[in-house]
Amino acid sequence: GVLATLLFLLFEVRGNTKILKANAKTSGMESIAHYNEALAHDQILSELFERFLSGESFDGFSRPEQFRLTLAMRGLLQRLEAQYFQYEAGLVDDKYWNTRRTWLKSFLDQPSLSDWWSVESTSAQLTDEFVEHINSATNSFVMGPAGVRSVRDDD
Repeated sequence: GVLATLLFLLFEVRGNTKILKANAKTSGMESIAHYNEALAHDQILSELFERFLSGESFDGFSRPEQFRLTLAMRGLLQRLEAQYFQYEAGLVDDKYWNTRRTWLKSFLDQPSLSDWWSVESTSAQLTDEFVEHINSATNSFVMGPAGVRSVRDDD
C-alpha cells in the first residue's frame, strides 16, 4: 500500500511538473504575442519603434517620444525578465530560453538601441542578475526593422 501510494505521488508530481512547464512556456509566448499585438494596434508607438529600429538615434526623438519608447521597451524587457526567472526556476527549457536570450542580445546590440540599453540597464528597473545574463549572451542574429532576418553564418 505504501509503495503504491509513493508511486502514485511520483507520477502525479511528474505530471504536475510537465503542466507547470507547459504553462510557463505558454504564458511567456502569450505575453510577447499580446505585447506585439498591442504595438501593432498603436499607430504612434509603431511608428516610433519603426524609426528607432531603423537606426534613428534615441537622442533624435523628442522628450515625450523618448519617454514613450522607454516605457514600451521597458515593458518588453520586463516580460522577458519574467521568462528569465521562470527559466531559472526550471520551468522553461534551455533551448526556448536561449533563443529568447540570443534574440534579445542581438536586438539590444543594434546601433540605435545600444546607447539606450547602456543607460536603461543601469536604471534599477531590471535586476542586475537579468542584465548580466543578457549582456553575457552571444549576438548571433542579423536584425532587421521588424526583428530577426537571419542567423549569422559565422556562428
